Amino acid sequence: MRDLDRLEQAADESPREYLSRFLEVMSLVHNVDSVQAAGSFVRSLQPGSMLSDHLLLNLPYDMADVQAKSEGVFRVLESHQKAPVILCPSTSSTRRLTRSTSKTETGAYI
Repeated sequence: MRDLDRLEQAADESPREYLSRFLEVMSLVHNVDSVQAAGSFVRSLQPGSMLSDHLLLNLPYDMADVQAKSEGVFRVLESHQKAPVILCPSTSSTRRLTRSTSKTETGAYI
């Protein structure tokens, strides 16, 4: 269970840390003797957690395939961290923050 606790904490830290912990847990799941045992392990996780959802979605795949897909997801997350996207509540549109941000009349940056 320590691995799962570390993974849940990593989700709050950074995408790279989460991906690293996620792949560790995936390898543990894939090293289990049977698919039934792996499914039981995943179902014992907190229902609806990001971890359990990811594991359930990836159980049928080969570990190398999961790692390759996860690396692709990480690259997307990393690129979004460099240029954060924010939701503007008043217009329900998204805007990408850049160095040339401007202040609104209320002093908020957009």
